[in-house]
Amino acid sequence: MVARPTPIPDDATFRAFLLGLVDDRERTKVEEQLFADAGVHERLLEIEEELTEAYVQRQLSADERDRFELQYLSTPEGRQRIAITSAGLSALGTLLPAHSNRRVRRSPPRAWLAWLQAGSGGWRLATSAAAVAVAAIVLVWNQDRFWRNRLAETTDQLARLQQVKQDLRRQADEARGRVDRLAQELARHRSARVLPEPSSLAAGSLAPIVSLSLTPGLSRGAIDEAARLSLPRNASVVVLRLAVDNVRPGQPLRVILRDAADAEAWRQDLTTPHPWSTTEMLALSIPAARLDFGEYLLTLQGRRGQGGFENIATYAFVVARQP
Repeated sequence: MVARPTPIPDDATFRAFLLGLVDDRERTKVEEQLFADAGVHERLLEIEEELTEAYVQRQLSADERDRFELQYLSTPEGRQRIAITSAGLSALGTLLPAHSNRRVRRSPPRAWLAWLQAGSGGWRLATSAAAVAVAAIVLVWNQDRFWRNRLAETTDQLARLQQVKQDLRRQADEARGRVDRLAQELARHRSARVLPEPSSLAAGSLAPIVSLSLTPGLSRGAIDEAARLSLPRNASVVVLRLAVDNVRPGQPLRVILRDAADAEAWRQDLTTPHPWSTTEMLALSIPAARLDFGEYLLTLQGRRGQGGFENIATYAFVVARQP
């Protein structure tokens, strides 16, 4: 039994195949015939030329134009085909005689051949047309290469910027890690430096530095035992630790110390915090030689905006000199 030959697809099927309007079964069928029959492949190329020419001349419907652009404008080869066809049609329209009323509807190569065979132009004009077409092809090729190079350069620049971004992020993470480690070391250093309390000083022991914790609100004549400082004669520095609750971070401060006769015994402007200060406690270092036995009143002042200093709190304490 002799196998019946597979029918060749018609022009409508070729057109739908090129526009991507066939299903997978029909597409496979056409592709098999393209490989099996050279005539089918040649006819497909002719339909493709006619379809491209119709697109350039805006003879496609809106749906066909959308499908054509989806299939051909998405690839460099398709864009190059459209540019070559457009250049060829432009050259043909310029060189055809003005008195020719016959409109050529075939693909550009076949139209040029028919025009030359009709003897209406001449080989000189044909050569000019070919030169124009070649120049258009070269122009399109150069533009395509130019944009390819620009795309490659842009891709490289984006890759370098991404690398720089990653390096900056890594450096920022390392810097944050160093800051965290320094903060932890500073906290350990502060916790290790514990000031001696007056109660821990044995009688007759040497104590170059003594400290006293004070709370605000006490006044002369109403001082309790917690605000009494036993000062050895060989003490060099007295550290007063003031409880504070209304001092803003970074606020300029001033302390003024007055004795029982209301004479100023010592003052200091605090530009930087004491190493032992915290958010709830302000530490002051006072030379022990400025203190004698008796009552003292310490005033803590703070600057308000651009104005002068105003009182924030007062602290009263008594100094008792050890023999």
